[in-house]
Amino acid sequence: MNFLTSAASVFLLIVMAVPGYILRKARMIPEGFNHGVVTVLLYVSLPCLVTHSFATKAFEPRLLADMAAATLLSFAALLAGFGVSALCFAWAKDSGAKKACVAAGYMNNCAFMGIPVLQAIFPGDGEPVIYAALFGVGFNLLAWTLLVYSLTGDRQYINVRNALLNPQILTFAVALPIFFLRVNLPAPALTALKYVGDMTTPLSMILLGIKLADAGIKTLAGDGKLYLSAAVKLIFVPLAALAVLLAVRLVWPFGSVALTSLFLIMGMPAASTVVMFAEKYGADSETASKCVLISSILCVITIPMLTIIAAYL
Repeated sequence: MNFLTSAASVFLLIVMAVPGYILRKARMIPEGFNHGVVTVLLYVSLPCLVTHSFATKAFEPRLLADMAAATLLSFAALLAGFGVSALCFAWAKDSGAKKACVAAGYMNNCAFMGIPVLQAIFPGDGEPVIYAALFGVGFNLLAWTLLVYSLTGDRQYINVRNALLNPQILTFAVALPIFFLRVNLPAPALTALKYVGDMTTPLSMILLGIKLADAGIKTLAGDGKLYLSAAVKLIFVPLAALAVLLAVRLVWPFGSVALTSLFLIMGMPAASTVVMFAEKYGADSETASKCVLISSILCVITIPMLTIIAAYL
């Protein structure tokens, strides 16, 4: 893994976003299209991709320790990210905008951006996808608890039931038995899972292009909090998460692929989940949207730089 290879991989992902941008600017994509794409990603293509990764990866004893580490460390990394983000905005006056910036500073796009990036950097290897999916367990549990509290400041909105019953968790209920019991799925089933799962990357990038087209770029200028949130999300938080990962690795050895995958996932831009939850609970969704967009734009620069660090892990 080197800078040029990683930069080329990220560049190809951005190229995939161009059709969505052009079609939206040409008004050939209607309002509400985004919601349909997200639904397909969340309930169809992403579960198929994860299931295919588990079904085609041969079980090895070492993977059990690495998978357990990925699951537990997702909580540790995200909590460390929350601490860093909250600390970086401690100076700001308490407001809805501050809450949105803090939330966007640590909740990362581990699925719709993280998995495509890992696939681009580790082509043909399903193991990083497994770690990204396991990271999603911690992400979803904290999204319905810590993220909701970060945006609202009110514990009454925390919903543990929704945290436990979501597509990510339900996918594991199907995929994990296949993996651990070494179930050999029929070739047609694997082919179908692969075809549908392969839609995840292009659909995610097209969705990003649509979002960029909808953004009023001029409205992103002039607010320092937005750029600080992007710096926290894309630089400070992944470096803090790396420190946590390396510290844990001293007492709980786990593989370099798991370490690299978790580190890069933490360097993904802010999750659109922050915007959806801000809208759902009446928080500052406008600031949240701007934070997500800025970090999504700037990650083109920061992700290849993070891979330079990852090459030495």
